[in-house]
Amino acid sequence: MITYRHMLDEMPLPSDWDRKVFALDGKYTVNNFRNLLLYAKERSQYLAKGSARAVFKVTYENRPTVLKIAMNPAGLSQNDVEVGVVFDGVMGRSPVIVPGIDYDTDNERPVWIHQEFANKVSRAEFNRRTTVDPWQFGMALEDYHKGRTVASTITEQDVFTHTYELWGNLGFDEHFVMDLRGANNWGLYKNQLVILDLGFTAQSMHHYTGKVPFPKSPPRMNWSNRTKGPAQ
Repeated sequence: MITYRHMLDEMPLPSDWDRKVFALDGKYTVNNFRNLLLYAKERSQYLAKGSARAVFKVTYENRPTVLKIAMNPAGLSQNDVEVGVVFDGVMGRSPVIVPGIDYDTDNERPVWIHQEFANKVSRAEFNRRTTVDPWQFGMALEDYHKGRTVASTITEQDVFTHTYELWGNLGFDEHFVMDLRGANNWGLYKNQLVILDLGFTAQSMHHYTGKVPFPKSPPRMNWSNRTKGPAQ
């Protein structure tokens, strides 16, 4: 459980929302989670959902932002992990992280997280910016970590460097890098590639109840311009 809170100005849920609705008092029932989602749907724009969390678009200080709301105990665990990254004094400053605004402290684990809004990025746009698709980018991170040869056209990019550093700060968690292989986990914030979902890690796995669909793996690329990864 996250037991700290970094020094932030208090930024509540939208001013016309009732915080009491989100105070579950440890009662993590299906009906309570359903009520949260219905409440949010009536007051904001629903964007997307996975097996554990739903994302809603809300206006904050005249700009679009997002609320990630837990749909079940797995969502609470993912929020818990993500709060520890986004609001960390070091990791939270990474250019590949969408800046955080606030998070829930009324519950034992955060029911919601408030972040800046990032646009979804298509697989084609990701490829244009990085020269590879997300699956190959994730595989390149793993290859580089294991000391294998990786195309310098990838490793020389800032987004690769910052993502690799973030992965290292997370203890090179294999679940995290696996989740980067899907285009739906990447977005654009201020024209910078960013990671949209940081909650799927080994720490959250013991609460995970769904199945994560991964794209079919293409053949491993034959790199032409190669850079040796760090020795193990």
